[in-house]
Amino acid sequence: MKDRTNKPEIKYTTMTVFVSAAFIAATMTANIMSLRMIAPLGLVMDAGTLLYPITFVLRDILHRKAGLRAANNTITASVLTNIAMFSLFAITSWMPADMGTGPQTEFALVLMPGFLIVAGSVVAQFIAERIDGRIFQHFYRNGEGSHIKAAFISNLISIPLDSVIMCSIAFGFTIPFESLVLTIGSNILMKYVVMLVALGFYAIFPDKDPRNVAESEPAVVAEASAEDEPKGGE
Repeated sequence: MKDRTNKPEIKYTTMTVFVSAAFIAATMTANIMSLRMIAPLGLVMDAGTLLYPITFVLRDILHRKAGLRAANNTITASVLTNIAMFSLFAITSWMPADMGTGPQTEFALVLMPGFLIVAGSVVAQFIAERIDGRIFQHFYRNGEGSHIKAAFISNLISIPLDSVIMCSIAFGFTIPFESLVLTIGSNILMKYVVMLVALGFYAIFPDKDPRNVAESEPAVVAEASAEDEPKGGE
């Protein structure tokens, strides 16, 4: 038999499935929003910045409730989903239009410029979200603070990393360097604001020590593990 004693379990519940779906939906929506540049209060940024920081908090909630492996699996699923979404946008744009309806050139004009944005987003997401998970795991598992502190510190470090990677790939080839620096700074500032608001939502979930998580899970997990144990005489 394979030794699975050191393999972390993934404990899915209705809430964790909902959070996983919300994470993927938020990344997809933020990537589409990022096709438009905005300047609220004079801060230049892609519109996706208004939504994307929430994904870091959703990731931390999923991490705390289902474990690091579940969070990483959701990040991977999100990356693949976003790649598939923009690939389908491209295929649809290249297909001949029904001229009875019209040339419909707006579809490609709006959605096709998103290639560099989605490339920057998925690379930044894969790197920054996973680093966020490692930092969160360190502070939460080692008991150096509450889940709020762990989330705050992990987001504090991973958000700037995400902004630098994403903006450099998405806009570094198309805008002047000064504008790129301004865009990165605006992204980081706005993401911090949204992150602090989102942490208020995160705080409503009761804390749970991951070292004791098995004690509060349904007995089905323990029963399933017992079935895998070798029977006497085998």
